[in-house]
Amino acid sequence: MWMLLLILAVPVQGDPRAFAPAKTPAVTVNVRPVSEVAGSAFTLGEIAEIAAADRALAARLAAVEAGTSPLPGQSRGFSRGDALARLRFHGFDTRQIAVTCPPGVRITRRAVEVAEADLVRTATEAVAAARGGAEGVRIELARPLPRIQAPPGRLELQAGAPRGQLEGGLASVPVGVLVDGRPVRSVEIPLRIRRIGAVLVARRALEPRTLVTEDDLILVQAEAPPGAAPPLADPAQAVGRRTVRRIAAGAPVTAAMLEEVPVVAPGARVTLEVVSGGLTITAPAVARTGGAVGATIRVFVTGTRRDVQAVVVDNGTVRVEENP
Repeated sequence: MWMLLLILAVPVQGDPRAFAPAKTPAVTVNVRPVSEVAGSAFTLGEIAEIAAADRALAARLAAVEAGTSPLPGQSRGFSRGDALARLRFHGFDTRQIAVTCPPGVRITRRAVEVAEADLVRTATEAVAAARGGAEGVRIELARPLPRIQAPPGRLELQAGAPRGQLEGGLASVPVGVLVDGRPVRSVEIPLRIRRIGAVLVARRALEPRTLVTEDDLILVQAEAPPGAAPPLADPAQAVGRRTVRRIAAGAPVTAAMLEEVPVVAPGARVTLEVVSGGLTITAPAVARTGGAVGATIRVFVTGTRRDVQAVVVDNGTVRVEENP
């Protein structure tokens, strides 16, 4: 009985299969720990060393599409299982291929940096064209851009239609990034448009009802606040007028902050002229309200004891013109 067990347990002497070495795979594929690829998909030959006696077979293996590339400048992982799955998909017998793959493989897609200055210049040129020029404004980046990368190749930037407050305020421009004539991505460029020009500002604080003189004003180059009434740019528009509210020192002066100085005060005695065709009739009157030259005020006609609306001619005359 023990002899039978010995025969079953020990190979028969002389059988060549008993001591034959394990069969060596015909091909070896060694995936590199770190690889850099260029296109939207990568091949096995771009990320691995392939050794095979059959050169044609090695070339076929190198051409196998192994996966989708990450976005430009980014990376992805890759495993031995990924390699075997792609080989099987392409009809290779993986029993004849030895695949080694270290842990933590990283595959990075090559990229070039798109200069922020080029993107901003493309966007600002589009804004200037849309508004008919950049006179009187300063166009600048509203906030920093993230890193913008693209695949290697001939780089071209194309601006879309600007949107927003092109006359002053916030705006944005979509800029397309093209590589070798093909669009690869679009970037929204945020811009701030500042209206810059000659602005009349108060040299000192001006209290309400102050008669404005040349010494009260100074002309500077400054930004006009977006959406605000345009400041005055000529001292002649302000000198001789009166403030209607307080104007802080250094504040831009607008037309709404000023009024003409009244030449007729309420209660003043005036002469009312009634003009009809070539005939003028005068009558004494008393101003109910005050006003500057050219203003319409209400006056009380002494003779008729009636109120009428009349236009101030000077500090002692008001006029009503009637159609003949």
